[in-house]
Amino acid sequence: KPCIMCNLQHSDTTTIWFDVWDSQSGASAKKLKNQHMSINNAHCLIQLAKAHSGIPQCQCCWCWRHPSNTYKTQVIKCLLCTGPHSEAHHRKYCGTCKGNAKATPPIPPTEAGIPCPHNSHCINCKSKHMANNCYCKYWHHRFDTNWFIHVCSGSA
Repeated sequence: KPCIMCNLQHSDTTTIWFDVWDSQSGASAKKLKNQHMSINNAHCLIQLAKAHSGIPQCQCCWCWRHPSNTYKTQVIKCLLCTGPHSEAHHRKYCGTCKGNAKATPPIPPTEAGIPCPHNSHCINCKSKHMANNCYCKYWHHRFDTNWFIHVCSGSA
């Protein structure tokens, strides 16, 4: 999925990033460099983005500073509620969404197509959003190694 960003608030130019399925040598990307393409009748120049390594966010536990492949066993936390299940199985395993027929009065499960009745929970900043939300202060600092060192040392 391409990432689209206006260059400046009142600018008439936009930058679009997109991934290229490529070989290790980068042959496909090299062929695209400095080529032109038309998007909605606009003449666009393709330029290669500079490699900018950021802080990894684990896709299993949603914490920052380590990639998903560091686990020997699959540790999974739900992106919506941080429970020990995948987001795909959230409604089946989340206590709030699965309901409880034995409760007095019984609590029905959340119906399909209806949003979850609870707020999301960010495992990183503890705010009411998902851990991969672009408004999270951790996401905002994903390219700032010094900020992460400061936060993780307990100084923040």
